[in-house]
Amino acid sequence: MEIEYSVDGKKFKDYGVYVSSSSGILAGLKPKTRLQVEWEDENGYYIDQDAKVSFLARSIALTCFLVADGSSDMQEKVNAFTSLFYSSGTKHLLLSVNDKTLAFDVKLADKVD
Repeated sequence: MEIEYSVDGKKFKDYGVYVSSSSGILAGLKPKTRLQVEWEDENGYYIDQDAKVSFLARSIALTCFLVADGSSDMQEKVNAFTSLFYSSGTKHLLLSVNDKTLAFDVKLADKVD
């Protein structure tokens, strides 16, 4: 079973990039704090139970390796691949396995190393 990774419609493997491990993809989401109200003459606090639950952003990390035919090919592939992330705006990351696809809107939070 191979997982196909792509960002903005460009497949990782077209750049010679393969993902060896990932974190944060299937982890549960942490809910945002709902409205809380405290009264001085009451114990504890009241939480709005009718409020819709919304979630904090998740952090995704991909550990990748690159296959190249030599040092100049490697440098070209590294530059081309990292340029996908070093541009403005949100990126669309897709993970496809057989007929299932997970989609994430992502932005680069740190450097590509």
